[in-house]
Amino acid sequence: MTIVEFYMEVSGLLQLYRSGMDHDEALRELRSLNAEAANAGIEAQVSEDILRNVHIFDDENSYEEDAYDEDGHSHDEEDSSSYDED
Repeated sequence: MTIVEFYMEVSGLLQLYRSGMDHDEALRELRSLNAEAANAGIEAQVSEDILRNVHIFDDENSYEEDAYDEDGHSHDEEDSSSYDED
C-alpha cells in the first residue's frame, strides 16, 4: 500500500459513511486501514474523530439547492445594485 492508495481508501470509506454506513462498521474499517498503512511503513494515520467531524461538516455546510441560483446567490438576498434614486 502506498500513501496515495491509503488516502484513496480513506476517501472511499468517508463516502460510504456519509451515504449511510454504520458508525461501528466505519470505525472498524478505519482502524483496519490505519493498521494496514502502519504495516506498510506509512507513518500517516487518520484520526477516528474524522467520522464525527464528517457529519458536523455536512450539517454546517448543507443548504437547499433551490434557494440559490446558478451564480450561488440566495433568492432571499436583496440586489444591492438596483435601487431607486429619488
